[in-house]
Amino acid sequence: MLFSTRSASNNPTHLLTRRHILVTVALALGLIASVFYWYEWRPTRTRHGCDLYARDSLNFFIAGRTASPSEQRATYQAEYTRCLHQNGL
Repeated sequence: MLFSTRSASNNPTHLLTRRHILVTVALALGLIASVFYWYEWRPTRTRHGCDLYARDSLNFFIAGRTASPSEQRATYQAEYTRCLHQNGL
């Protein structure tokens, strides 16, 4: 086939291979994004939210009363840990 009328770009197997590569790359990128979300972004947002929640709980706990620094630290740590467990961390 020295003078073929079909070009390589019109070859169905060439298109199938290219499509296969594009789908594989898209799936790999989706998997990487999902892993990044689950192991990096979600825990960071959860920890930030639990920190805010524990600080608010601490402010409510010490409102109108005198609490020692050790009581404040224990209250903050208990609320922070409880929040993390409730959110799956």
